[in-house]
Amino acid sequence: MPRKPGWYTQTPAIRSQLLKLDAPTLDREAFQLLFKVQKRQANNLMRALGGYKVGTSFVVDRQALLDRLDELSAVRGVATAEIQRKVNVVERIEALRQEARTVRIPRPRPATGNSRLPEGISIPAQGQLLIEHDGPEQVLSRILALIEMANRDFAGFQKAIGGGSDGV
Repeated sequence: MPRKPGWYTQTPAIRSQLLKLDAPTLDREAFQLLFKVQKRQANNLMRALGGYKVGTSFVVDRQALLDRLDELSAVRGVATAEIQRKVNVVERIEALRQEARTVRIPRPRPATGNSRLPEGISIPAQGQLLIEHDGPEQVLSRILALIEMANRDFAGFQKAIGGGSDGV
């Protein structure tokens, strides 16, 4: 999606400056100052906002411009939509920060016997491992206990899961 011009969010300020002007039309130089854009951008913007040629100059009717800015600032207008988009982005970033917060996984209690699987872990059939849990932290805690058991005493771990010694 192309980047939106900076003046989109400034339509209320531009409108208030326009109300202070007495001139019935605005030329390119006035547009440059009002919208804070370069010459070429001012010409393109004037064309897009209903400008017309008077002699050799291109101008925009002040009242027509005010009306057009009111349309853009309306509830479904560009400025409001841009502000709402920024609010949505900030809210989504905050929601992601909340989701990504660090979760502490409790250290499992060490197994009482060398060949006994940690609490909540069982082998219902050969080649199957069952982990009972109440949530993601408990699953990770029990997996950690299983890893620690295997790391501490691999022979006891192998015996507990019913594996032979030819697997390693």
